[in-house]
Amino acid sequence: MPAGRGWRNPPRSETEGTRQILLLQFIQRLFQWNTADLQFERAEEWVRRNNLGEALKALDRAPECSIPTLPWPRSRRGDVLQQLGRYREAIDSYNGSLSINPYDEQTRLRLALIQGRFGKLKAAVINYDKVLEIDPESLITWHNRGIRLLQLQRPRLAMNSFNQALRYAAERPEIWMARGHCAYRLHRYPAAAASFAQAIKLQARRGKLWRYRADALLQANRTKSALECYKRALRTRRKDPITWHNLGILLIRTQRYRQAREMLGVAIKLGNLTSSWYARGLVFQRMGDWRLALKHFERALEIQPDYFPAQYGRAEALQQLQDYSTALDAFAAILQSRPQTFACWFGRVTCLRQMQAWEDALHYSQQMIEIDDQHPLGWFAQAMIHADLEHWQEALAALNQVLQLTPADTTALNNRGWVYCQLHRYQEALESVEQALQRQPQNPLYWHTRGEAQLAWENRKPHGKVFARPCTGIPTSPWLNKPWRLSKEVPCLYRT
Repeated sequence: MPAGRGWRNPPRSETEGTRQILLLQFIQRLFQWNTADLQFERAEEWVRRNNLGEALKALDRAPECSIPTLPWPRSRRGDVLQQLGRYREAIDSYNGSLSINPYDEQTRLRLALIQGRFGKLKAAVINYDKVLEIDPESLITWHNRGIRLLQLQRPRLAMNSFNQALRYAAERPEIWMARGHCAYRLHRYPAAAASFAQAIKLQARRGKLWRYRADALLQANRTKSALECYKRALRTRRKDPITWHNLGILLIRTQRYRQAREMLGVAIKLGNLTSSWYARGLVFQRMGDWRLALKHFERALEIQPDYFPAQYGRAEALQQLQDYSTALDAFAAILQSRPQTFACWFGRVTCLRQMQAWEDALHYSQQMIEIDDQHPLGWFAQAMIHADLEHWQEALAALNQVLQLTPADTTALNNRGWVYCQLHRYQEALESVEQALQRQPQNPLYWHTRGEAQLAWENRKPHGKVFARPCTGIPTSPWLNKPWRLSKEVPCLYRT
């Protein structure tokens, strides 16, 4: 060996150094995997003990940030957060898990479920669609997708989802029930009744299903079958105020007012529903007891002051009880919040006519026409005022406007015939009243107008065919208020 030279180790290659670094990283990674497994097992143990707070802490300690390819701690953390009611954080955890593994079907299902409950309906539907791309035969996905679409006011798409769900599980009553609600929303009442009938076959002791089917049958005008279904519903749900209420509505529609009064009274005792007070007031209104009707409308307004049908019913009852000034104030109060409600404008004009405030009545009728000249009620109100003032040409012009907008309006046809009589145009009067009688041949008031026109046409000689019809109780003037009263409409069924 030459002098002055010591022994030197051969230089390490760069490849060998890289291998050692990778080996150290691998060992560190194994240690981290082991630690994550331990923390995950510890979290599962806390979940079994129902200690969700400690389980969440254990999942937070899992080194998922150092190992970004681990989706399961994030997914499990979302489950724990969901059980704790911390939905926003749960959504973030599920999204983090899906960013690593977008094909995790169960995690995406749980995310869609929580999004739907949290009101993010569109996002939920998108996630359900992604699940169906992975598993097109997922029953729960089709069903839940239909529910969210129904909440998004997309009933046709929802119906398709429910039909797909029934392809894979026709024995599930909840799917038939959801399909029935969807068909009801689409106004396909026979189909809704058929769907509820299928659900009843699978779960006959559930009273709500009988009530749902009865509601659909009633809307399909099958009142006898609906009545039987309501009775079956009450066998298992005697204290359900909604069933009693809807049964009362059925009896109103079939004009069985005394029985309806009793049924709605039971509904009020059980549930004190605003709509039940209003419906019972409507029964008394149909029976001619306006004072009791007024009390019921006022009781409904004590529960819900902004309930429009009761507001209008109260104003109309005050008008019928000849408390015109209070009725005017009631109509004016409604118009402050609902300025486009022509029935209230019309009620105001009618009160002013009864008070003989012709100028104010004419002013408000003109306002109605200015708001919407295509609405017949403004022209009709103006025609009534001109008839009261015996301005026959103006009344005739207004009625012609009404009939241009609504050619089948029998009240306008009858009243036009009466105006023609005042103008001594008897042949035209007969033609106008005949058109009204063709549509409503059982209306004695129209026959009375026809009799007046016929007598005048034949120099006041009696005409046997006309007076063969009953005309008792007909007022001296056939000029009647148009039957445009919202509170006389049968209230809607109560739906839940």
